[in-house]
Amino acid sequence: MSLWLPGKRQIVSLEQLGHDGNWQAADYMTSDHPDGGIRLILKGDSVPQHLSFETFRLCAAD
Repeated sequence: MSLWLPGKRQIVSLEQLGHDGNWQAADYMTSDHPDGGIRLILKGDSVPQHLSFETFRLCAAD
């Protein structure tokens, strides 16, 4: 799953809220987006399943 995040802040970490209520590291990668900003790609088990609800916490550098 690919997302576009406008802005230039570097992503430090991305966490996903597990079904047990604990935060866990998300499986992702980043690259520059051709329109500016960051392309965030969720991979593996971090990709939300069809019709599911997931919560993510993104930490970015100032």
